[in-house]
Amino acid sequence: MTIIKVLLAVYAVAINLYAFMLLYLQKKSSEEKNIKDGKILLAGVLGGALGAYLSTFFLKYRRDSLFIMALMPVIATLNIYLFLSGFYMRLIF
Repeated sequence: MTIIKVLLAVYAVAINLYAFMLLYLQKKSSEEKNIKDGKILLAGVLGGALGAYLSTFFLKYRRDSLFIMALMPVIATLNIYLFLSGFYMRLIF
């Protein structure tokens, strides 16, 4: 039981760092457009929405994007709810 909680916490940190790094790399290579919004959306749905949303403020990048500023907080709320319900091992539906 404890191993599952540790793995869930490590996964949450890793996917949020991945989403943060996606936006960082997108800012660095903005003229090349190597990283598309689909990857950021996928990382957000998989649990990294909070990292993607907070990276816009830390990096001061894409704060005018409706995709990041409106959709990511909604997905982040859903992610936090699912992580907490998984962390406490009870389904709250």
